[in-house]
Amino acid sequence: MEDKTIELLEKMYNEISGLKAEFGGLQEVFRDYKFETSVKFDDLNHKVDSNTMLLENMHDKVKILAEIQQNHFEINERQHIEMNEVNKEQINLLKNALQNLSRDTQTNN
Repeated sequence: MEDKTIELLEKMYNEISGLKAEFGGLQEVFRDYKFETSVKFDDLNHKVDSNTMLLENMHDKVKILAEIQQNHFEINERQHIEMNEVNKEQINLLKNALQNLSRDTQTNN
């Protein structure tokens, strides 16, 4: 009976040792996996940070472009008003000149 108990204990010891070896191998696999995912997440975080900086930079540039466009619009609007005033003055001068010419030709006839 003692022999069977010793054999059974040896068998259990061998199985436990085998499980321990497998578990150690699994631990190594998980450690490698954890390292790989950590590296991938670090890389991903770096890319996200880079993209965030690019977007912020692009936002600033778009804001500047919008301000420039608004300034150009205001300048164009002012110039348009000035040109309309000059055209009105010229039209009034031409009307007056035509009226004077038509009066002169009517008086001469």
